[in-house]
Amino acid sequence: MPTITAPQTRIDAYLAEFRTHLRSLPHEQMLDIVEEIRSHLRDTAEATSPMTEASLNAALHRLGPASALAATYLTENLLARAAGGSTPTVSRFTSDSAGRCQPLPDTKFWAGGSLLSDWSWR
Repeated sequence: MPTITAPQTRIDAYLAEFRTHLRSLPHEQMLDIVEEIRSHLRDTAEATSPMTEASLNAALHRLGPASALAATYLTENLLARAAGGSTPTVSRFTSDSAGRCQPLPDTKFWAGGSLLSDWSWR
């Protein structure tokens, strides 16, 4: 049985809260989003060395509260549905100079087969 570490427990707790805020999305879509954020947290927290409490704190801070991150995904979902398409997805993240989580500048969002726009988090 694998050893559960404090950082892993914190990731699991963050994702559990995040998941509760996404409950209005289709189950498979919610699972995909949660796994994307899990991967992002691990990649960010382990970017320069094995994950530590400090690196995890920084990664969680960049993402912001689980409720706010979920609200972003729910808003994207509503916009895509209003446009008559499927939900746009953010496939890769970075952080801005203020440490906020943002998609890479060249990330495009697709809905119904049409390009919606370049995304801006201002």
